[in-house]
Amino acid sequence: MGYFEVEALSNSKLNLIDPEMGGSPLEFAEGFNQDEFGPSYSLEMGDALHKMILEPELFITADFYRPTDNMIKWAEAVEKLGGVTDANILKGRELSGTYANLKDPAKLIKKFEDEGGVNWVQFIVEGKGKIVLKPEDYFKLNKAAEAVSKHPRSQDLLSGENEKEIYFNYLGMKCKCKLDNIKIIPEENLVRIVDLKSTSKNPARIQNFVHRYRTYRQLGFYGEGAKSLPEVQALDNPKFEYYVIQAGLAPPNRCVVGQISDEWIAKGLKEIEGLVERVKFADKNGWDHSMEEYTNNYILTLNAPDEE
Repeated sequence: MGYFEVEALSNSKLNLIDPEMGGSPLEFAEGFNQDEFGPSYSLEMGDALHKMILEPELFITADFYRPTDNMIKWAEAVEKLGGVTDANILKGRELSGTYANLKDPAKLIKKFEDEGGVNWVQFIVEGKGKIVLKPEDYFKLNKAAEAVSKHPRSQDLLSGENEKEIYFNYLGMKCKCKLDNIKIIPEENLVRIVDLKSTSKNPARIQNFVHRYRTYRQLGFYGEGAKSLPEVQALDNPKFEYYVIQAGLAPPNRCVVGQISDEWIAKGLKEIEGLVERVKFADKNGWDHSMEEYTNNYILTLNAPDEE
């Protein structure tokens, strides 16, 4: 069974019940957040960069470029209809609501064939595990990876074990985490956890990024998972260090490395305790409403936000 198939509490799952991140008990129960911070394109690019740097053996690219989003939508409709036939191409265009200005059946079929529709249908069926990007995306990834490799600290910080899966019990819950990189250094009584991030924004805004996406909480959760490892338990009250490597996907493709303070990690762990309490409360009282709604006659009290 793969990591994502294991039923356990993860940091990303906890985000789904965090009201400050647009979460709720119902979204947690259904495993879906309607208020994601970024488009799926950002997640795909981040995943591709991870594979390129941390798991190059999994960076397997398809032999064609990614088509436009509209073509992908059209191709997905064709695949659901049963595959590539002239009739399915025309019906799929209608169902997808794309290219409504084109009326000529012959031109529609030719467009689908020439602009990657057939390739994408084949990719849906046979391309599991492969990465399909636009030409400009390959350029962005290579530039970002180059920036990471040139950073004075990156090679050392990424010298541990990549993509470490950990399954552990925490706060009475079965949990899991997947660390980008962990290095246990017995001679220094040190455990070092590193997370690799990509951004299309200025990587120098790493402080804002760590706050907005609660990366300090994510790495604190990872630290609690690492404490369950036998090789960590063999150390004598080890010191933990937490780093974020932020790679820019846009020019000038900078790489910035930040170390998260112990105080910020402690704040994240406190937040995790509160979120776990929300999970336990919902499990006992129901998933349709938040803790605040249940305890205040189903009414939320709205106060002025704290000044940033």
